[in-house]
Amino acid sequence: AWYWHASSLCQCPREAILKRAKLATDGIRVESKNTFAIGHTYHALAQFGMELLGQYKAILTEIGGQHKTLPLAARADLTYWHEGASYIVDWKTESSFAGKHRREEATNGTTARHEHQIQVTAGAMVLESINLAEHTENGWIVYINKESGEIDQQPVEITDDLRREVVVRLGNLEDAWDRWTRFEALPPMLPDEEKRGRDRKPYMAPAWQCRPRSETDGRGLYCQARTACFARKEP
Repeated sequence: AWYWHASSLCQCPREAILKRAKLATDGIRVESKNTFAIGHTYHALAQFGMELLGQYKAILTEIGGQHKTLPLAARADLTYWHEGASYIVDWKTESSFAGKHRREEATNGTTARHEHQIQVTAGAMVLESINLAEHTENGWIVYINKESGEIDQQPVEITDDLRREVVVRLGNLEDAWDRWTRFEALPPMLPDEEKRGRDRKPYMAPAWQCRPRSETDGRGLYCQARTACFARKEP
């Protein structure tokens, strides 16, 4: 059985298919590995601090598994109970520029990115399925600024609409995998994004997930399948 990880639901489906097909060969950057290591430290500190406060119950970190009926896997950074309600938390690191852009796109009373809301919702669905949490309606995305260390904690309301979107996105990935197994056809590449230079003039640039690591290193900066992806002719 194959389980799509919650983090793949809003990423490039082309990368997801190439990873499942074991054609993603670009590897993980050292910087990303360091970010993961720092994340483990934050999780442990959060659990220790919340236990000291005494207001929170059933505090668990890095908990998850595989959904019982959906091809979905997820691991929550932090879960806890407070005043009779279950909460799920995900930690994200970001640059100052990314944080500014995120706040400019705020909707529905939160500046949490939509893709992060989807990921938290998927995590809640997995925990509920394997009886590690009861029905969860509340989540938090905790953004950590990589330059300053500042923390921006944003609420997420885990709605039925978000739950349905998780199921739809899973279905889209399953359909994409079916097309790959039948015809070796990949989903479309991410389109170029419009950027603005320091002179405020617009220009087109590769999508953030499609950027190379450097002018001399064509492997993906954020994508583990860029080399295999760009070797194919279809768009």
